[in-house]
Amino acid sequence: MTETEEKILHQDADANHRQAAEISRSKLDSAVRKGIGAGRIRARRRNVFYASGGALVVAAMLMLMVALLQPAGEFGPDSEISARQDWREFEVFREAAEGDQRLIHALDHGEVRPLNVSEQQKEYTATLQGIAADSRSMFLLYSVKNDSDQPILISENFESDNEGPGASGSSSGNDEVKPGQIGYRVLTVMLNPNTDSWQNAALNLALTSNEAKAMLSSTMKYRTEIRLPFELDRSLLAAKERIWQEDPAASITIEGQRIHIVRTVATPIGTYVDIAYDEANTQKVFGVIRPRLTVERNGRIEELMTSGSYSTDASGLSESLQFAGVIPEDADSAAFAIDGISALDPDKLELTIDTEKMQVLKAPDSSVTVESAGDEYAEGYIALKRSGKHLNGIADNILLNSVFEDGDGVEHEIEYTNSKGQMSYSSTEANGEEGTTWDYFYLGVEKWPQPLTFTIENYPSPIRQAIKIQLY
Repeated sequence: MTETEEKILHQDADANHRQAAEISRSKLDSAVRKGIGAGRIRARRRNVFYASGGALVVAAMLMLMVALLQPAGEFGPDSEISARQDWREFEVFREAAEGDQRLIHALDHGEVRPLNVSEQQKEYTATLQGIAADSRSMFLLYSVKNDSDQPILISENFESDNEGPGASGSSSGNDEVKPGQIGYRVLTVMLNPNTDSWQNAALNLALTSNEAKAMLSSTMKYRTEIRLPFELDRSLLAAKERIWQEDPAASITIEGQRIHIVRTVATPIGTYVDIAYDEANTQKVFGVIRPRLTVERNGRIEELMTSGSYSTDASGLSESLQFAGVIPEDADSAAFAIDGISALDPDKLELTIDTEKMQVLKAPDSSVTVESAGDEYAEGYIALKRSGKHLNGIADNILLNSVFEDGDGVEHEIEYTNSKGQMSYSSTEANGEEGTTWDYFYLGVEKWPQPLTFTIENYPSPIRQAIKIQLY
């Protein structure tokens, strides 16, 4: 996987949280100071993320499974109904599952299989309690018991010998476990659909004492690693899935930009629609706006909203959209609809900023300004600020290539580590549509010759046109 693709996937993830529950700035600050790693570690699905590189991101395809709008009725989980379902031994994961409609559906319908793989290291006991999976994604439900006298912070990742480009994910639940307590967490992993099997699969945990000296240390002295192995047989997963292969000519065209509908995949825990952006498009298409599925059954119509998306190749021309809800086998029809696309002309993919004067010198439009991130976010960050209507999905974010050029024409690279890189924060007005978004980038503390020039890899540039196409 290329670094560009990796960052785009992280950006996809943050975009899918735009309409999730808002958090206070104090909680955001706390998350930032902790230096959240492993792609995007969240406590109760915070609206902050880090685009991380290196070993912490072990996969090509990242998706954070939080639905933007809850599907209702029998096609998808209903919040009131879910609150009354008995999850038996997985009841302890109710808080960690909050807001994740796919996981709630899996728990409500008995799709989570008990594992109970346990390992003890020092004063810590980790248990992989259950798994729910299809051929493209999975949920790993686990707990960590802390018998030490210090709070610990948890980070995790998925490991496999045959992961192809790999698999990466998001996590939810408490990332801090106090002495004598048990923390319950869920790792959601996006799997490579082109991989036939996963051998020697494992959940890897890193437990770090929540002390200043431990957080600042670069050694393993204050860190404990635990590996929980498990088996994942893709052939068994695929047997439960239904695939509708679309005619190669099935496509959507908006202002000359063509999007192909490749296939629809329905599984016991979710639905996927694979799309491809035509190579002949004259604009750079970043993504679709408000994708959704309209399902009709026995005269009743339900709408499933997207819960995420991920790129399926290094070119960025192929994308898989995931929906929170399951299409019934006896559904009469299903249609795919969008409100438009986000796209830019190739000659507008440049952003020039004077980071000393905090001025935007060149941008695709006048909607973005730059400001210092402030002392509370640590030195070395800048913030790109935008106000206006929120878009849906990847269309709502600014993403910059990690390589930028200073005023002397010398190239540098944005630092992406487990505690630095790019993060986003958004506030939404009462109408749920308008708000302010800050995209933070860590450029380091060096004084670069001004101005700095960045290549844009994603930018909110909507072309609004509602289109619906019948899938079957």
